[in-house]
Amino acid sequence: MGSKTMLLAAALMRSAGIRESCAPRASTLIFSAHTRSCGTKVVQRRAFSTTFGSQGAEALEEETERKAGWMLKGIAAATLTYVGFNVFPLMGDSMVKHSVALLRTHDPYFKRSGASRLTLIATDDERRLRIVNAGGVAALVRMLESATDDETRREAVKALATISEIDAAVEALDATGVQSLLVTLAGSSVDLESQQYATTLLERLSKWKSASEQ
Repeated sequence: MGSKTMLLAAALMRSAGIRESCAPRASTLIFSAHTRSCGTKVVQRRAFSTTFGSQGAEALEEETERKAGWMLKGIAAATLTYVGFNVFPLMGDSMVKHSVALLRTHDPYFKRSGASRLTLIATDDERRLRIVNAGGVAALVRMLESATDDETRREAVKALATISEIDAAVEALDATGVQSLLVTLAGSSVDLESQQYATTLLERLSKWKSASEQ
């Protein structure tokens, strides 16, 4: 009996040993599952970080481009203002003559460009007189009479209003016989800006005539 019992116990132990070696321990399973879970979280965090980083970089780039665009526009506006008030006058009669020559072209765009240049140049009485002597008032009146669109009329009458702050310009304006056209513009409600400039010119013509008659 004793030997049989020992043999049975040994067989049970061997059987238990085989099962233990074949089945993974509970602690091993828990560690493995934890490792896989942590690995998945790391991958997810990396993917989120990559996606967020890419979107953040794109947003930052767009914001930088937007600010740079506004900055360039500001620089361009400042440059044009400086050129208009400083460089053009320094170029003297040549710039005035070139601007007046643009008024005599057939293209409305070039006419408007010439008129707007004269508006920029006419910042004091000396420069206004240069424009008058170069035939600018007569050229602007012809531009106004032949204009077929509101924008061209507006640029012409605006330049005339800027130049006619001196008596010589008002006298040249009176000599063109433009009063009837100015009356029509002053009574028009299509373009309020042109209407205001035309009204200003009529008032100056009236004052100049009254002063001349005295």
